[in-house]
Amino acid sequence: MKGFDAAQHIPPSGEAAVHESLRAELESSPIPYVRSKERRPEWRREVDFVIGFSPRFLTHIAELEPAPSWQRGLQQALLYKSLYYQATELQALPTLILFGNVSTRRWEQISTVCVDQRVLLLGHELLVDGVAPASEVSGLFELPLLATPRTEV
Repeated sequence: MKGFDAAQHIPPSGEAAVHESLRAELESSPIPYVRSKERRPEWRREVDFVIGFSPRFLTHIAELEPAPSWQRGLQQALLYKSLYYQATELQALPTLILFGNVSTRRWEQISTVCVDQRVLLLGHELLVDGVAPASEVSGLFELPLLATPRTEV
């Protein structure tokens, strides 16, 4: 159906629309290397996003997932990180990017699991009890990133 929709010039919807929105945002960012739907010989399927300095030096392997099925995205991010390490002996940070709606209680659970697994957790078009979390992808590109006012001594 996706190919048919594209041939009919029907705009993407649902997860495809969120993926396209995130792809456009990442590609317009200062990140040197961003690829969407990347496939490597050692990977069984396409990973949603790879981010890094070059094709040979990735820093993040990211899976975009609806918040209700976050476990699947977490498993995929960890698997692709391991396969990348086996192929290159370089570490890339597994990254889980969630979208949709989630309760505060569930967000805290997801966050705890990601911290325990050393996975970067971000949101894109995500609402936690109706509010965007502080860890939205778009907030990462705002300068100054971690600015704190300086006080003169």
